[in-house]
Formats: sequence, C-alpha cells, structure tokens
Amino acid sequence: KVGDGNMSNWVEIQRLAGTLGIKVEMARCDVSDRAGVDEYIASVTPNLTGFIHSAGILQDSMLMNQTWEKFDNVFAAKSRAALFIHDALLRNINPKLHFFWMFSSSAVYGNMGQ
Repeated sequence: KVGDGNMSNWVEIQRLAGTLGIKVEMARCDVSDRAGVDEYIASVTPNLTGFIHSAGILQDSMLMNQTWEKFDNVFAAKSRAALFIHDALLRNINPKLHFFWMFSSSAVYGNMGQ
C-alpha cells in the first residue's frame, strides 16, 4: 500500500513509466503463503515483464529482547518470500519476464535494533 505521504511519488512513477510505454502496477499479497504467491504469479504471468519484491515488516528489538517469533515474521516477508516468488516464477515460465528484483533497505541501513 502506498502511504498518503508517498501517493504523489507513486503517481509520478506511473506517469513517467507510461511515457515509456510501461505499465507499473502494485499488488499486495501475503508473500509468506506459498499457495497465495503461486496463485498471484499465475494470474499475472501472461502480462508480466518484471517483478520487484520490496519486503518489509517492522519488528525492531535489541538482540537481547528479540524473540524467535519476531525474527521469523521478518524473514517470512523477506527470504522465505523471495524463495516462494522465485519458485512461482519458475513454475509459470514467461519468456517476456526480464527481471526479478528484491529490495530490503533495512538489510543495509538498519537503525539500532533492526
């Protein structure tokens, strides 16, 4: 979901992409659910030329206060989801697919407790 403060950026991205003949869409899917990911990828495969996975679940906590549940929630949206998406893209072969990008800025620029 695009937050209210970023809606103008999203509209501009769509506009600029449109000038190049590119249609940019955003979708929400529980990427920790393999079946849901498979269903979504299968539904968009015929028109899919690129896929960007930008994961994020905020479960900040210092290591001494971190729980397995918090850790698992974060990784379900990141690494496990990346595997599910990758596998679904392989199962739904699309010769028009040019890229699959994954992005998680907190993996590089995390704040204290991330």
